[in-house]
Formats: sequence, structure tokens, C-alpha cells
Amino acid sequence: MAEFAIETIALKKKFGSFTAVNALNLKIRKGELFGFLGPNGAGKTTTMRMLTTLTPPTEGKASVAGFDIEGESEHVRSRKASSFALDVVVKPKAEFAAIEPQDALRIGETNYIPITLKNTGSQEARKLKISVIPVYPFSTDGTVRYVETLSPGASATLYYRIPVDKEASEGNEIVTVSVNFEDPNGKKFSDTADLSLSVKPQTISETLAGYWWAGAIALTAAFLIARRKMAGRK
Repeated sequence: MAEFAIETIALKKKFGSFTAVNALNLKIRKGELFGFLGPNGAGKTTTMRMLTTLTPPTEGKASVAGFDIEGESEHVRSRKASSFALDVVVKPKAEFAAIEPQDALRIGETNYIPITLKNTGSQEARKLKISVIPVYPFSTDGTVRYVETLSPGASATLYYRIPVDKEASEGNEIVTVSVNFEDPNGKKFSDTADLSLSVKPQTISETLAGYWWAGAIALTAAFLIARRKMAGRK
């Protein structure tokens, strides 16, 4: 008989570049009462879906009653195959993951970027209102994007203007996406999803391009001076 009713080793689940469950380690003995609590977006539902073999893990291992959730999934789902059965009541619910853009944001600039929001839950979300919560070094113009419906597994790509402070440091910074929505019964919910945005300084060519107007003025002035000199010689 297995020592643990449930055991996970570095269990991980990713949706694109978003990590919903990161290196989870659990050891729960048979008969033990274990509370599995956490805020919205913490990965509770995703963990339960992996343990009940509804979705495969990206990395790591897990076993239920000694049976591997990937290699022996049929035993995990079968009451007859084991003296232990994992019964989890998971209420249908929409949950969200935000997927960051591939391109880095430039320091000291207003960046127009795509953010992809994916419904990683098990219920359709309706009348979504999606905004970016400004956290230094980012700011926003308060734009709210609207999506009529987002079914489980579906995603929507939305565009936002994200200025980056000129004093920001190069690296990755966290920004939070706020989602207000309704379930199919009209009940209102709110959720958040974090994503990491890469921040880099402007390249030399980008910096020079930002001063095109100064170059244009200098060229115009040089042309006028040369023209006056030529006129004076006549």
C-alpha cells in the first residue's frame, strides 16, 4: 500500500508562458484532513484537475493512492482499482491566465502592447471588463477593454498603452490584469492575473530616431544659412 494518499513532486502546469502551478510538493497521508486554500488564480483548480487526470502536468510527478496520474490514470479514476478514491467537487468557474507579449517594453517610452487573456477555468465568462492595474515602473491611461464572452480554453488578445518610467531598470517586472465578469447565471465575479513584462533601454538607433525633429531643424537651418551666403555673393 502506498505510504501517501496523494503525493506531488515539483508538479508544474504552464499555459503558454504563464505558470499556473509552480513546483508543487505535497504529501498527504490516507485519512488526513487537508485544507487546500488560496486566492483566485493561485492554481487550486488547476492542481485538482491534474490530480483527477483531467489535464496533464507540464513537469513533475504526482500519484494518487500510489498510482501515477499520467502512466496509470485509469487506476486513479477507478474506485475498484484501489481502496482509496479521490473525490473532489469542483464547482464550474472561470479562471484566467494572462500571456505577455514577446517584445520587450522600452524604458522612457509609451508602449502599445498586446496582452492575451485565456480562460483556464471550466465555465464560460460573460461581459468581461479587463484593465491593467498600474504598478511602478508602469502606468496606464485607464483603458478598459470589453469582451462579450470567453469560453473555457478560449483566449482574447487585447491592446493597451503602457508607459514605462524613464528611471526604470532593465529586467522583468510584474503587472496585474484585472478581470470583472459574470457567469452564465448573471452572478458577478472579479479575478486577477499576473504577467511578467520584459523592460529594456532604447537602442542607439531608437534613441537617434527619437530626435529626428532636431536633425530636421539642423538641416533646415544649414540650408537657409547656405542659401543666404550664396545670395550675398551675388
